[in-house]
Amino acid sequence: LTEMQAAMGVVQLGRLPSFLAARANNWRFLAANLPKPMRSDGGSHYAFSFFPATKNVSRETIRERMRKDGIETAVYYQHVVPMLPYYVRKYGYRAGQFPIAERIAAESLTLPVGPHLKAGDLERMVKSYDDAIKRA
Repeated sequence: LTEMQAAMGVVQLGRLPSFLAARANNWRFLAANLPKPMRSDGGSHYAFSFFPATKNVSRETIRERMRKDGIETAVYYQHVVPMLPYYVRKYGYRAGQFPIAERIAAESLTLPVGPHLKAGDLERMVKSYDDAIKRA
């Protein structure tokens, strides 16, 4: 770590409380305006992303339609760890043994909540998500 990087880091640490507050506010906005999130506890101290359930519409359909609207999404948890070949061979796990993890892997879609997002960005994200569901 160079002195310049350390100096920039110290300044950024001073901004951390406002970043975390903005993330939490953005998370709450999405929670109030989108389907019940996969994680329904209102976000943690970092509220790093929002995971609406997509069980009635293909996650990829929603992602593609939101991408066309200029909104990037991600799938952070696409594999159920116990269903990976190593664990299946070693422990004999089978589909259905981890229903919550399997649901998250199949249905979750990650939306951004970063402090850079403004109210208009969040409203556009909600509209894009809603339009994707309606058009499916």
